[in-house]
Amino acid sequence: MYHIEQFEKKMQSQVTEFYEKCLPESGRLFDPEGVHKALTEIEKNYDFFLCLFDGSIIIGTIAVNRLDEKKCELRSVYLLKEYHGKGLGTKMMKEAICYAKACGFHEMYLDTISSTSQRAIRMYQSYGFINTEKYKNTIRSDIFMKLILKE
Repeated sequence: MYHIEQFEKKMQSQVTEFYEKCLPESGRLFDPEGVHKALTEIEKNYDFFLCLFDGSIIIGTIAVNRLDEKKCELRSVYLLKEYHGKGLGTKMMKEAICYAKACGFHEMYLDTISSTSQRAIRMYQSYGFINTEKYKNTIRSDIFMKLILKE
């Protein structure tokens, strides 16, 4: 059945295989030498990284990275298409938000691509994310959102 595990180094090749399958489902190519290089070295590039499993197979990921003392960023939110609509994205979101709050962050930011992420954007909005100004340099993203975790 479905379960979430915190990333361990031994999962790296399985995570890479997941992105090779998942990214093309949303019209993107996995580029491990370029834009997705951080995903090939999870331990080095992510503060908190979760993998969602169906049995022993990774079917989703979500991550949180520190931006500064009060701000964090939601990253690498992916779920295989065949698992959409089952509440699994929500399950991962709850874990990521809980982690961010436990770390004392006040705001959580994210960036995404409007043309390929409409379903995800609706999920983010359901959690209270609102559109915000561009907070980092990125070539592809055109949507920037934030969630207030603590006033």
